[in-house]
Amino acid sequence: MKKLLTIALLLTSLTSASAQFKDKVSSLFIKKEAFTIDDQNELKYMEADLSKVVFYTSQEVSLKRLVSTDSTVKENAVGDIIFENGDVIDRLVIKKGATGFIHQISEDTLQVKFENIEGRYLTFVSDKRNMDTQTKYYLFVDENRRVVYNNQEWDLLLGNNVCIQWKSKSVNVNKESSHTVKGLRADGSQKKTFKESILGK
Repeated sequence: MKKLLTIALLLTSLTSASAQFKDKVSSLFIKKEAFTIDDQNELKYMEADLSKVVFYTSQEVSLKRLVSTDSTVKENAVGDIIFENGDVIDRLVIKKGATGFIHQISEDTLQVKFENIEGRYLTFVSDKRNMDTQTKYYLFVDENRRVVYNNQEWDLLLGNNVCIQWKSKSVNVNKESSHTVKGLRADGSQKKTFKESILGK
């Protein structure tokens, strides 16, 4: 009996592991697409947990900022320290397809974190550009081509048209409800289910 129970538990464990592996593999082949304002509204309506949605950068983001030669500043550098024309530069690259999660969200703005360190997030704003038919979320760049990251201003070298992407088919946003009907009585009144009787409906 114990052997049968052990075998049953082993099979259950293998089935669960196989299902998880299958989900991970299938997720790799799900196409990324731009996250739109309509997607955000739909997720809110479906009461999806946005904090668990994985987001991706559509292109590489390359940033740089001039830093002091002070050793303390260099030790606190966010990216790689390089020397350029006699200046000390902090250089940061966020790769295409880098994964991030929501830091803060509003109707027109997404703040997406790519590192588990306070302040290290990028801000994306809703916008329509070029041939867009839907409103997407693009990297916020000011008129001087600067981006805020780690509570510091950076010069943007690459990534002016980066938008946030996601794998919509990998997110379960189905909000299902069911209503059980027991039919009518002979006098035309509605029969109640056990749950309705308990709740007094």
